[in-house]
Amino acid sequence: MRHQKKRKIYRVGLPQLAIYPLILAAGILSFIYSPLLNEFIARGSESPANSPWAISNIRMSESYANDKVFSYSIIKILKNYYVDNSRVENTQIIGIAADGLDNLPGYSATFEHNKFTASSILGTKIHLELPDLISDELLLDTLLEVSKFMEVQQKKAILNSYYVLEKRSGIELLLNAMLTSLDAHSSLLTAQDFLELKQGTEGAFGGLGILVGVKNRLLTVIKPLARSPALRAGIKERDQIVSIDDQKTFGKTLDQLIDHMRGEPGSKVSLLINGAKNSLPRRLNLTREIIQVDSVEVKDNPDKSVLHIFIDTFSAKTSREVYTAIINFRKKNHGYIKGLILDLRSNPGGLLDQAIQVADLFIEEGPIVSTKGRIEEIETAEKNADQLDFPIAVILNNESASASEIVAGSLQDHQRAIIIGQPSFGKGSVQTIFELPESRALKLTIARYYTPLGRSIQSKGIIPDVWLQPIYKNAKNINLLGKNHYINESYLHNSLKGVDYYTPQNLPQLPVFKGYYLKNADESTAETDSRDEEIKEQDHEVETALLIFERLRKIYPKDIPIETNKSTHWLALAANDVSRQISMMNSDSQDWLLDNFGLDWRAASKPNKSKLNFKIVFNPGAKQLAIPQGRDIETKIAIVNQGRDMIPRASLFLGSEHSNIMPTEILLGSFKAGESKIIPVPLHGPSDLPNLSFKVNSMISIDSEPIQDLTTESEIFISKRSYGELFPESSLKNEIGGKVDGAVEATEQAELKVMLKNSSKMKVKDLKIKIVNLSGAQVGFLTTEATLSEINSLGSSSISFPFIAGSKILEKTLDFGLIVESEDLQNTLSTNISVSSVPSSNKNSSKSLNLSH
Repeated sequence: MRHQKKRKIYRVGLPQLAIYPLILAAGILSFIYSPLLNEFIARGSESPANSPWAISNIRMSESYANDKVFSYSIIKILKNYYVDNSRVENTQIIGIAADGLDNLPGYSATFEHNKFTASSILGTKIHLELPDLISDELLLDTLLEVSKFMEVQQKKAILNSYYVLEKRSGIELLLNAMLTSLDAHSSLLTAQDFLELKQGTEGAFGGLGILVGVKNRLLTVIKPLARSPALRAGIKERDQIVSIDDQKTFGKTLDQLIDHMRGEPGSKVSLLINGAKNSLPRRLNLTREIIQVDSVEVKDNPDKSVLHIFIDTFSAKTSREVYTAIINFRKKNHGYIKGLILDLRSNPGGLLDQAIQVADLFIEEGPIVSTKGRIEEIETAEKNADQLDFPIAVILNNESASASEIVAGSLQDHQRAIIIGQPSFGKGSVQTIFELPESRALKLTIARYYTPLGRSIQSKGIIPDVWLQPIYKNAKNINLLGKNHYINESYLHNSLKGVDYYTPQNLPQLPVFKGYYLKNADESTAETDSRDEEIKEQDHEVETALLIFERLRKIYPKDIPIETNKSTHWLALAANDVSRQISMMNSDSQDWLLDNFGLDWRAASKPNKSKLNFKIVFNPGAKQLAIPQGRDIETKIAIVNQGRDMIPRASLFLGSEHSNIMPTEILLGSFKAGESKIIPVPLHGPSDLPNLSFKVNSMISIDSEPIQDLTTESEIFISKRSYGELFPESSLKNEIGGKVDGAVEATEQAELKVMLKNSSKMKVKDLKIKIVNLSGAQVGFLTTEATLSEINSLGSSSISFPFIAGSKILEKTLDFGLIVESEDLQNTLSTNISVSSVPSSNKNSSKSLNLSH
């Protein structure tokens, strides 16, 4: 394997998505704190009280001094390293801090004409007037004044049961809000965030070795990892983890549960697990180990002479794992590789140096990537004795980001790979991690990166040579191109703009081919990992790669001549095959859209973008739109094509910067010149937006490509309303066949009684109630769902669920999950309930399995 270059700084970027938890990777610069403290002490004589503007209500306590030193360290790093030095002057920093505070739930803030004004949901305000010239000292004191205001508001919000932000000090909240407002990827990391980032970088952590997700509010095993305690203990795919060290998992978030599972190597953990249906729960006592996570997996495919490598993320050993996979495959196939599929779908990024080394495996010479910030760096390929000159296909989707885009972009520019799939995420910025005291860290954007031909990936992504866009067979015309179709860099809050470093005239016009294919209904959620299930379906991207490789093998049975060993040549040779395949996919998609929604989705020549002219009116005929909290409504959008061209494959996209406002896309089909359409649009009024309004961008998209110039912004108001609050109690009734009252015994028949008490002063109506069995085959319910018409204010009501106990009872307590839904509840009630039980006399049935090695 070629010599690996040593680099001083490992840099990384990673998009922050609401799909499942992604591993960050970054190089770390230690930031020396003591000199900052000494400098602050030396500056102490510059009392703000002697300046034209004086701080009020702040005493020079130890806490204040520490906050000031901490703030000074953050500002110092910003000024020395941030990618855009024009944005981190003192006045700009105050404005960015105001923007950040304005985007925090429960706050609003402005900075205009040197006047800083902020208010909270509690009605309290702070008003600061600043001079034209803001010194470093005044900048720090202003940030501290605002942070103390925030701390007071947080304490009051807790006392009054208002919306409360994460548990951080006021200065941490403000600085993090300021950093996230600076751009989408800069932030202040907590100690836990920093620990997880380092673990992801190293590709190892202390734990049990289980890939998990939350499905139906239950912690569910996606798969046990190789060489892990979980695999040795017999934990299997789809097993449900009911408790971790007796901490119930039902209804908890994935982040909360992962924290319970990870820990120091050698520490013990007890899991209660439900397996397949009609099985008894089992308790496993495991010992945590260092879990080595492989970032590379070799996938099976029908053509055994094609190597399919899936890269999950770019961690410390990725390039070595890729090279090893190639060598091993060669040995099995007598040195022959027809082609390589490099699968980077849903790869969020990782270590920059690993992306460079992976690309370096396949590029003989020339630039791989360049970064430009305060300094410019160019990484180039090295001569490689081992020629890996076989054809390559790189597969991307819109969740492929950062390091994966560097690999794809470099191979595309060098014509070493055909890119297949959907446009990538578009994260073309570089972050470095600075260590801070108390195990915290600052993640800061320090540069943009560029492909070998000088293309900026930032907010643009890598456009495939063969763009294959899925159409999900949803029951309604909502997000047919996928829920995450427009979740990419350009739509992140405060995303940096991409600027091409240089633009040669010979850049390829992409995509060369574009087609649509049908896919099963999009049922993915932010709490589940649907990637494995997605790839098990018919894989059109892989099929296209195999089709191209097969055509090349027929033309060149042995080696491809050096002068024709370019991706543009490969694609030209396979053009007829790819065209036929795409034509069949398009035909199926068009027929389905026409039959189900009456949509004309035929291809046509694209109109001149400079001549497009659309008028979009949100909620026509009304001045403003208000949605009650927690309610769903349907409004309308009027669209008029005021241009002279017919628009093919048009769609309407609605998005918001608020992460809890789901994006919505509605396909429109062909749109004639002068035609007007009234489109019904579903909207949800979130119950957890304390600012009681949000902005929606309505945008026209053509052939699944957004036209950013055709965007209309509308403000939606939330009508605040009161909510009910329910507390459950559980008990047994109508017991038959047992000897102990109030406890479940083997083979007994009984009913689980659930009483719901309404502690609020409002009536709760139309309740949907569901019981989730967390006790496996110890009980079998005859029904698990019920409804209640209403529960009066300060009243209660009960519902019963009949069940039959199994032949064995293992636990002294039987656990169940309770889900209660109603529009009169601010959030779905999702909690654990339990009843007493009498374990069976068979002592062996309740033994725990203890495993350490």
